[in-house]
Amino acid sequence: MFNRIWAGASALFAAAVVATLFWGPRGVDMPEGLADQPFEARWSAALAALEEQGAGVVAGYAREGASVVAATGDVVPEGVAAGDVQVDLNSITKTVTAVLVLDAVEAGLFALDTPLADLLPDVPEDKAGITVHQLLTHSAGFPEAIGDDDEVIGRSAYLARAFEAGLEGPPGQYLYSNVGYGVLAAIVETAGGESYADRLAAMLTEAGLPSMGYDGVLDTGRALSAPGGDTIRAASWGGGPPGWHLIGNGGLIATPAGFLAFEEAFRGGRIVGDDLVQRALSAHVAEDAEESSFYGYGLVVEEVPELGRVFWHDGGNGAFSAEWAYLEAHNTTLFVAAPGEEAFAAMELLKSFLFPPAAPV
Repeated sequence: MFNRIWAGASALFAAAVVATLFWGPRGVDMPEGLADQPFEARWSAALAALEEQGAGVVAGYAREGASVVAATGDVVPEGVAAGDVQVDLNSITKTVTAVLVLDAVEAGLFALDTPLADLLPDVPEDKAGITVHQLLTHSAGFPEAIGDDDEVIGRSAYLARAFEAGLEGPPGQYLYSNVGYGVLAAIVETAGGESYADRLAAMLTEAGLPSMGYDGVLDTGRALSAPGGDTIRAASWGGGPPGWHLIGNGGLIATPAGFLAFEEAFRGGRIVGDDLVQRALSAHVAEDAEESSFYGYGLVVEEVPELGRVFWHDGGNGAFSAEWAYLEAHNTTLFVAAPGEEAFAAMELLKSFLFPPAAPV
């Protein structure tokens, strides 16, 4: 699994991204006068540009209490609405896991400063003092991965391997880690006495939100397929139910409309209280020496020229890609998912068309 495409980019690469963002995607002509058009017209122009490029994606936005999802290309199964197609969230799973952890914190199961030694058995001395906060912010020191996504491995064996692995950095220093979020999923299960999927389902049901999950949620007949035609089960999970290289950090199934509703509900304080929401949205740990972006809880916090503060996360595994972004100054959430790696370029195109310089909010 590869993830976090833009975070930690060099200054030169970041400058190239910004140039693409505001002068239009390479090879796409920005319609004259686009900045003066209302948001809906800019959205239609963006979809037309994606179609012109031959991009096959599912894209949506939520703003002012309404959401819209559309598809370009031939990626959505026949008879399935674009907003209802199932997609692999990849590392956006971490956004969902962070909220699930905060829900457990609010329920009193543990605190953000509770150390690993108080949460899981057989924690070695070098990892005993790692806190929930450090796991949430990728500052625990765990390696990025300890095996392949498609390996069949259960929770106990996964934790044993994670605890045997040496820390790759001192706790408190940013180091992106799928393993850390797998450990968080194990903490949620151990503290709550139920599976990650069951606790997630209960949280979503209580908030009145659409389902997300793994094997119990996937309906291949209404899901995206990988570029070669493989299903999510085959391309992302290795052919069976996902193992613990994915639980809590990748491979979660959602719909575009469902994720947009989830993100708005979380940010609006409908899942956990506003104090925990603000903790999640805070810029806790710098992702690079230049402090060009920061990691909060399951999301990136970044100040983008002309756009202002943006909260976002992405993820991909070669077979599927996805990205979301909340643009605070525009009070708009965007979501894109696609077979292959097309979601990332599509998100940049959406931003450039929807929020060109001097565009009305």
